[in-house]
Amino acid sequence: MRDGWNPEQAITHEPDSRSTLGNGVPCAAFGHRMGLEDWARLAQVPAELIRQRMDSYGLTLEATLCSFGWVPHGADIAEPDLLQIRADALQPGDTIVAIAQDSNSSHLCFTVRRIGIPANNP
Repeated sequence: MRDGWNPEQAITHEPDSRSTLGNGVPCAAFGHRMGLEDWARLAQVPAELIRQRMDSYGLTLEATLCSFGWVPHGADIAEPDLLQIRADALQPGDTIVAIAQDSNSSHLCFTVRRIGIPANNP
């Protein structure tokens, strides 16, 4: 409870096994607070991969989960934005949907999906 868990959560949310018990610090995303290990089980994405993406790119947990293409059923979030950008405008968390050659230059154009991350459209 010192790490922010409410009493009910501390008592009732036992991990599947003690070896997967995280540091106990709840992480907020989509209006809920759970430990990172719990989010990982729910999203079916390894916790270490979530942690690595968050640390490497400075993303929130919600943006990180969205970057893996996962949102909870019924979550009230904006539809993903599809953008056409050049390689130098790619941002952490972008999901590349398509790659095409720019007809006016030799640059590649990427169609990316951005969810929950501000778009810097060139």
